[in-house]
Amino acid sequence: MGEVEGEAVLGVPEDFDARSDDFNADSIAGDGRYSVITHLNTIIEDRVVQALLPSLPNREDTLQFLSRLEDPRVLADTTALRYALTIFSYSRFLGEAVIRYPEWVLEIAEAKDLHRGFLPEEYEEQLRAALPADGVPRPVDLALFRRKQMLRIVLRDVLKYADL
Repeated sequence: MGEVEGEAVLGVPEDFDARSDDFNADSIAGDGRYSVITHLNTIIEDRVVQALLPSLPNREDTLQFLSRLEDPRVLADTTALRYALTIFSYSRFLGEAVIRYPEWVLEIAEAKDLHRGFLPEEYEEQLRAALPADGVPRPVDLALFRRKQMLRIVLRDVLKYADL
């Protein structure tokens, strides 16, 4: 997408500051020429997003990632959406992981166990389940397992279920 005079690439006015107390999704809608912004407005109308967005420290990144989140299951699940928004605001690295693997936040939301840490045996069991049973794990398999665990750890810390 090209630059439009007076507007940023996504159609957000240059002077837009999502950290301001008077944030309103309509203020970034423009004239409807930008499907990304229209998509964002639809999502932002959700009561969960409306409730959480003002409390997040990085609304710009949250909105950017939210515009890329295409999994309707995450958007429909209040807890998973809350977790996704939180991650989008706190970590670009993990935000990219959630965009690529939205099922991770769904699994964490479904497990309903962020309030507790895992024992070493539980991590070992989860690692075995995540790796291929028919041979030596590839480095990417280990990296994905680690990233998913990092996602859970960050959520536990940011949502005050545990300290790092």
